[in-house]
This record gives sequence, C-alpha cells and structure tokens, in this order.
Amino acid sequence: MRERQIPTIIDTDIGLGHGKADVDDAIALLVALASPRLNILGITTVSGNVRSDVATCNLFMLLERIKRKDILIGYGCAEPIGGTNSILIKRWSHSLTNAERDLLREIQITREDSVSFIIERLLEAKEPVYIVAIGPLTNIALCLTQRPDLREKIKQIILMGGSTIGGKVTPVAEFNIWADPEAARIVFRSGLSVVFFPLDITTSVPITPDSIRKWNNQGSEFLKYLHKESVEYMHFRSERYGIREAQMFFHDVMPVMYIAQALSFIFEDCNVEVECSGSLTRGMTIVGRGVWAGETPIHRMAVNVDHDSFLKKTVDLITENYRSFE
Repeated sequence: MRERQIPTIIDTDIGLGHGKADVDDAIALLVALASPRLNILGITTVSGNVRSDVATCNLFMLLERIKRKDILIGYGCAEPIGGTNSILIKRWSHSLTNAERDLLREIQITREDSVSFIIERLLEAKEPVYIVAIGPLTNIALCLTQRPDLREKIKQIILMGGSTIGGKVTPVAEFNIWADPEAARIVFRSGLSVVFFPLDITTSVPITPDSIRKWNNQGSEFLKYLHKESVEYMHFRSERYGIREAQMFFHDVMPVMYIAQALSFIFEDCNVEVECSGSLTRGMTIVGRGVWAGETPIHRMAVNVDHDSFLKKTVDLITENYRSFE
C-alpha cells in the first residue's frame, strides 16, 4: 500500500546560481523534490540570502535544469516586515542580467506573488498543510496576518532558524530570524505548531569537500556543477570567517530531511520569543525550556541527530536521484 503523501509548501531564499550565496537551500529543495513522501503544492521565494527577484530566477532555473517545471512557484516579498537594513542592502547588491529580467517579467505575469500563492494553496487544500520555511519568515507572517482564518489549514510550520549558542550575522542572532525578526515573532506567537532547527544542531555536522566528492565522480554535469558551487562556497566561508578548513553546513537540509525522509531527530519542547527592539540583541531567539517554558510549551526545537546518518543519506539521495541530469 502506497504511503500517504504529505501536502507541503516550501518557502526559500535560494542562492544557488548567484555568486557567493549559500547553496544549502538548493540542496534542501533537491532532497524535497526527490521524496515520494511529499506532495509539493508549490515553492515560494522570499528575500534573504539574496533578493526575492534573484531567488525567483534561481529557483526557476534549478527546476528547469532538473526537468521539474511542473512544480508551481510563487515569487516573493521584496521587503522584510521590519524594513531593510544596510547589511541586507549591501548583501543584495547583485543586479539581474537582461535575460534574468525577462525571465522575471514572464514569471510575474504568469504566477502569483508568494503570499497570494500560499493563501490560495491553503484555500484549495483538502487537508491541513505543512509549511517548510528555509529562509526569513516574511511570507509566512504576512499570510498569518492577512488571513488569520486560515491557521486551521496549517498542520505545522517546520523551519530553519534561531540559536541558543550565539549567532552568525551578529553575536546573538541567526540570519533567517535576524533578517526579519518581526515576521519571526508573528510566526512563533501564532499559536501554531512550530518545529525549528537552530544553529545548535545545524552547525553540528560540518560539510567538507571530501564529504561530497561522490557528486564529482558520477559523470553527471549537474552533480559536478553542484559539487563545484558547494566547494567554492566552502572556500568563500573559510576566507570570510578565518577558518582553516573549507567547510559549510547543510542548515536548510535538516528540516527537509525531517519531513521528506522521516529522518529521526531528538526534540525538546519549549516556548520561543524573538527580540525585535534591542540595538544589540535584535533577531535573538529566547528559548524557554523546562520551568521557564511556561505552562504549555508549544514549540519543538531539534537538539540532536545521528550525524553520520544525516550526511550519508543526504549525499546518497542527491547522487541517486540526480546523476542522470546534465
């Protein structure tokens, strides 16, 4: 008997295809698209690693390359709810090529914006939907504020974000939350079931060039491209952060592996608040556990996973499902 598919919407700030942007969103999407467990209702884009217009082009080109133009997409919000700061403006300095501008115009004419797209998919859904958010939470928060009546149509929000061990973009804040903390606060205060994968666990499994060398040995131009982009990003990170060994992390892959491959994680119940006003603490996630969690913890934080199993299953899944693509 065939396993029932899980209705899923994925929201992403995919950077693959744009210079030195992180590639883990793309790897997470490839995992999701390879999974028979998921009924992907659509993929939407949001500003984060790159502007949403760049992310939209990146997503479209990835789907085209792996012959998945059947996947519905929505194009994303341009601005975080709390506004765009100078660091994001500098990060989003990439200009679209003429070909990308033409592609974006075509997408905007024929597709819905991300918020409208998510609302429509929820309205159409015959059962509650899982939302997997692997970028800032702008689109999700706007859906919740514009159509609070649709909360019952959301089964669970599964996201990569937050940290209890310090941040990357600031000493206390993880990027996805920091990029739009007002949106993150709305999501965590929504009363919905939120499962999140913080830096605590995503940085526990470093990915090195040796980890993914299998992708370079399959005779597949696509896997060689994925390997090249990943290794180049690893070296960029090592230079940027002064790390001796080239490495990256599959941050966004973890929540997708959890739902798409039923990978076993250990969770702790908690309640989460997001700091929005502090000049030094903006974007910080305050995680209450035990007696500090309040009477009814409503969030679940991933705290552990079998590192070897996670890495092997991710690399093998990509290898097996995409070795035939050029």
